[in-house]
Amino acid sequence: MKILIIGGYGRFGGNLAKLLGDCEQLTIMIGGRSLSKAEAFCASYPGSAKVIAVRCERHEISDVLGIHNPNLVVDASGPFQAYGDNPYHVAKACIAAGINYFDLADSADFVANIGALNVDAIKADVTILSGVSTCPALSGAVVRDLAQDMSVTDISLGIAPSPKAELGLSVIKGILTYAGAPIETWRDGQATQIVGLAESRRYKIAPCNYLPLEDRRFSAVEAPELNLFPKLYPNLQNVWVGAGTRPEFLLRCLNGLAKVKARFNLLPLTPLAKLAHKVMSLCKFGPHRGGMFVSVTGEVKDQRKTKNWHLVAEGDDGPLIPSIAAEALIRKRLAGEEIAPGARSAINELKLSEFEARFTRHKIKTGVALK
Repeated sequence: MKILIIGGYGRFGGNLAKLLGDCEQLTIMIGGRSLSKAEAFCASYPGSAKVIAVRCERHEISDVLGIHNPNLVVDASGPFQAYGDNPYHVAKACIAAGINYFDLADSADFVANIGALNVDAIKADVTILSGVSTCPALSGAVVRDLAQDMSVTDISLGIAPSPKAELGLSVIKGILTYAGAPIETWRDGQATQIVGLAESRRYKIAPCNYLPLEDRRFSAVEAPELNLFPKLYPNLQNVWVGAGTRPEFLLRCLNGLAKVKARFNLLPLTPLAKLAHKVMSLCKFGPHRGGMFVSVTGEVKDQRKTKNWHLVAEGDDGPLIPSIAAEALIRKRLAGEEIAPGARSAINELKLSEFEARFTRHKIKTGVALK
């Protein structure tokens, strides 16, 4: 099986390649705009899978597919919020070539609207999956598990990266596209808008019988779940998704910038991406630990109940989580399991047990909350 990873030497794409390192039957093409960076990644690759450096520009993807003929393309580059007037260019090229496609998108509109390609994908007998990452593949699996026998009314979740985790420039650009801008959410049973990064809550991630994370500030972010959960849970009243970046003073600076932008209708903050990336790279204060929480509230036999699921990841294992959904699906394909053709989000593609089977191979602890 041949896989082309666009952004293969970046944080998420590189982690995916490393997670698949024991799959000797794989040929992994490490794609990106810089052939020298792709070659350097391949030269230091620790796995036994075969890796090949490939120069890959998004606008030249049809030529790349024709030359290398992969079985699967994984777009791990981004920022997906900035893919322009033809955001599904790569996915469309894969459909035209009869090649399966995954992406690690976290953009609400990008993931929610991938279904526009469904008819063409089915005709071509290919699988087109968007959001094959923490959001919404993992979050969707957690909510389904918690929501069994429950009429769901409220969902909240938050991701707390380690302060020492390296956030790529594309991630920073993605965040700044919606900082201070309106983002769609679900309040009191209807669609509404709030200002990105201008609304915050505090939450403590504490899996049962495990050392908790320190109490964190989470700020509202754009995420695919804001569009997808209301369609899956008909009684849903409220959805909230936040990020708990550390150290906290940096998050508060972003909160302030977002409010100023919204108040005075300023231009997007994306020109500040390189500066923000440099500052965040220098401010790595605090324990090398990250986490995630998901809270689901609803009616169970006429009683209101809340269920909480927490995750804590130690050290460098936390940054692996966004790539684990793609790893799990690729391993299913290698094991001979078919994935239905069509274009859709990955919110229903994996069970929580499938994620947790992968987590046990790393320093990632999950469980119910102490409270």
